[in-house]
Amino acid sequence: MRGAIIAIERQWYRQAERDRQLSNHPIWKATTQAWGWLVRSLSHSHEPRLWTKLDSQGHVHWYVRDPITGQRLEQASEHEVRVWLEQRYHR
Repeated sequence: MRGAIIAIERQWYRQAERDRQLSNHPIWKATTQAWGWLVRSLSHSHEPRLWTKLDSQGHVHWYVRDPITGQRLEQASEHEVRVWLEQRYHR
């Protein structure tokens, strides 16, 4: 049983490494950016746009843009984004 668990863990770590490598591949990044541009251009929404980026250490940074006011929040934590959004809706 323990051997099976170790084998599953190893497979999970190998898959996680492949996923990390794929997400850093230039073609994947270009495809993701093109898809995002297409979705944004087809949806003329007044809702804030949110996205994340991973830095080289694997930390998540949040980005938000309000299409109405043009205000931005960059390299923020999830908490900072929540506060920013709450302030936006309580003006």
